[in-house]
Amino acid sequence: MSSEMWVEKYRPKSLDEMINQEEIVARLKRFVEERNLP
Repeated sequence: MSSEMWVEKYRPKSLDEMINQEEIVARLKRFVEERNLP
């Protein structure tokens, strides 16, 4: 059995893998596009 934590095993590897977080993903992508990270 793996000793890897569940949260690490199933953590999204990209923003596109995030589910039910469309507004947050859009906001993060906009920050990156505008090069305006808070």
